[in-house]
Amino acid sequence: MPVVDYPVKGKDFKVKRYVIDNKAEPTAVVFGKFSPFSGPKGHGKLIDFAKDKFKEVIIVSPTRNKKDKNVDIFTDEQKAKIIEKANPDIKFHRIQSDIPIRMFTRVLELGYERPVFIVGEDRGKSFSRFFKEYNKNNKAIKDQDGKDFGKGEYLVVPRSAGDTSATKVRKALQSDDKEEFIRLTGYDNNMWDYMKGLLDGDELDEDILKAFVKSNNGNSIDENKGFCYFYYEG
Repeated sequence: MPVVDYPVKGKDFKVKRYVIDNKAEPTAVVFGKFSPFSGPKGHGKLIDFAKDKFKEVIIVSPTRNKKDKNVDIFTDEQKAKIIEKANPDIKFHRIQSDIPIRMFTRVLELGYERPVFIVGEDRGKSFSRFFKEYNKNNKAIKDQDGKDFGKGEYLVVPRSAGDTSATKVRKALQSDDKEEFIRLTGYDNNMWDYMKGLLDGDELDEDILKAFVKSNNGNSIDENKGFCYFYYEG
């Protein structure tokens, strides 16, 4: 894993920092709440962009925010089913945080050595603080005074007139507007029926969610683990 110990100037301890390894195979990381997955004109556009530029693409989504059920309308299990149905050839991971730098460390912990986050224009500015633009020849930055020291990598997907958003798709589902759903997403009747069936079906299974958080596919999770990869002010 491309993570090394560095002393913090003026402090008596070391922290772990990420260092780009340009010899490692990059992995494109498409992420979001995916509630719902917004199809070829939304999240699918990010995936198409990633598949065009990278050999390996994964999807990651934070676990459901129970405090925001009006937005995060699908359970973790339901989101997984939707994502996997729409993208059967791409590996999907659930993680615990939607904060960019925490998400990044979670992906490192999954074993991906050079993750590159694929983001829309609306997220580009927020990512630029802790990530630098991807280039296959980006060098390892080991100078602690370097402006990009410790940063991961990202790429911005340009916005176009035909793009849609999960918010609009979610509203179409909640208002039973099938015609608008299909117009926004480019999906067909089958995906409408599938999403509506999940939305109108089972409630969140707390036991399943707790079991996932506890096991993470067999690996113990500490809620704050991974955040130590970064040391920053603010």
